[in-house]
Amino acid sequence: MQNIRGLAIAVVVVAVAAILFFGAWYQIDQGEEGVVLRTGAVVGTVGPGLHFKIPVIEDVKEISLQSHTETFDNMESYSRDQQPAQIRLSVSYHIIPGSGGGLYAEYGSVENMIARLVEPRVPAIFKNVFGQYDALGAIQQRAKLNSDALAALQAGIGEPLVIESVQVEDIKFSAAYENSIEEKQLATVEVQKRQQELAQQKVQAEITVTQAQAQADAQIAQATAAATAVKLAADAEAHAIQVKGDAEAAVIANRGKALRDNPGVVALIQAEKWDGSLPNTMPPNGTVPFLDLNPPTQTGRQ
Repeated sequence: MQNIRGLAIAVVVVAVAAILFFGAWYQIDQGEEGVVLRTGAVVGTVGPGLHFKIPVIEDVKEISLQSHTETFDNMESYSRDQQPAQIRLSVSYHIIPGSGGGLYAEYGSVENMIARLVEPRVPAIFKNVFGQYDALGAIQQRAKLNSDALAALQAGIGEPLVIESVQVEDIKFSAAYENSIEEKQLATVEVQKRQQELAQQKVQAEITVTQAQAQADAQIAQATAAATAVKLAADAEAHAIQVKGDAEAAVIANRGKALRDNPGVVALIQAEKWDGSLPNTMPPNGTVPFLDLNPPTQTGRQ
């Protein structure tokens, strides 16, 4: 009986020892941070890896440092021009490494922190940002709205969170306003279409004017070339006439000079052209043509 009791005690002791031994070791995964509690009080934080703790006295709470996203559905807000809207917003964040101890001391868990810090502040801060945009601007400038909301949330929430991004996923206005926006867009499209048609007509008109100008320039060039050709031909003909006249005048001048220098040339030409026949009739006191019976007077002879 004593042996059985002793064996039971030994088993219990071994079991307790095993529990204490194996309970003294713990592991923190990558992307997490361990908050070490000693008798319920925060004494520090540890990073990823295998660690040792005092059994029973110390405990470890794991805090995720990875990125998380919270979605806020059907947030009601008003634009600057007093248009009511329902908004779906997503906010991505992560815990600042090394801040797990403060987070646990103040909030007790990440879930409590989200419920007490993030969920109340995000809608209030975003409404202030959204109220700076009119309805049409919020739709057309979605990227700027996201950027402004991110800056406002980063400044308004701060530690122990890092707000990574803000995405306005959907904005719903009243049916009447959305219909008016659609009609305005259709009108804008129609105006743009008309402007494109007018631009095309203007380009076509410019092409027509350019073609007409080119045709007119070509006709002017042809007329100029024809006039130039006519002028050149006239100048050439006038020059030819002048040259011919100058040549004939030169011949006449040479003949006149030759006759002056040689008076007998005329008689010689007449004699060469005479066929030797005498006229059949002669008028009274007439003379025989081409016959000069008086011999030339010789100077110095008797």
